[in-house]
Formats: sequence, C-alpha cells, structure tokens
Amino acid sequence: MAQELSRKPALNSEWTFRVEWDIASRDLSGFQGPRCVDSPRFAWGGVQGLRLRFHPFWTRTSCLACLVVPQGLGVSVCRLLVDGRVKEGSLLDLAGGDLEHLTCYAAEFPAKPANEYERVSAEFASEGAPR
Repeated sequence: MAQELSRKPALNSEWTFRVEWDIASRDLSGFQGPRCVDSPRFAWGGVQGLRLRFHPFWTRTSCLACLVVPQGLGVSVCRLLVDGRVKEGSLLDLAGGDLEHLTCYAAEFPAKPANEYERVSAEFASEGAPR
C-alpha cells in the first residue's frame, strides 16, 4: 500500500510551501480514539523531519489534521486541509513520547462517515523560511 506525498505550488502566493498526502487507499474504518497515521517524513529547505499527522476519529463528530515540525522552525502561518476543506492551524500543546522536540499545528474538521478520507494537506510559511 503506497502512500503518496507530493509537493505542489501553494494555492495562494502568500504560502511558501504546500504538501499533500493521498490517504484514499488507507483503510481507516477501524480507527477510534487517539489513533493516528503519519505521512512519510519530508524536508523543507534544509530542515528534515516534517510530517503530516491525521487522527481520523478525534471525537465522535470530528477528525484532526496536524503539521508536525521540529521545534524552533518558527512557522508563522499554517493552513490545514482535509479533502478540500480549509482551516487555520493552531498551536497544539504536546508532551512526551516521540513529539518531545516537535511543534504541532492542528485543526479539527467534521468527521466523514466510515472515516473515508481522500487527502490531507498543509500550506505554511515561516519567518526566514527555507527556500
């Protein structure tokens, strides 16, 4: 089961970077509670270790999309998309585990029946953004 992660031009010229993750072939029907799936890791400029994280069943009525970046990257603006729906990403407090030295920007979206999703995307910029 291959996962597709692609970089595309941002929808709006104010966005420095856009990444899309095709999750259409993932079977998320059994996901409940805090379980999540991570995209393959990617780099932005010279910064390694960025990823998208998706919780298909965040609550009974919502899913959660996240952009996870190394601490100190200084993302100044983040917009997250799930199947074309767009929301501003907010800083999400994380503690412990594999996220100890990471920063997470997240947005909650309405849940879809049977956790059937197609694509998770992020558009983001940073002061002094890598090019």
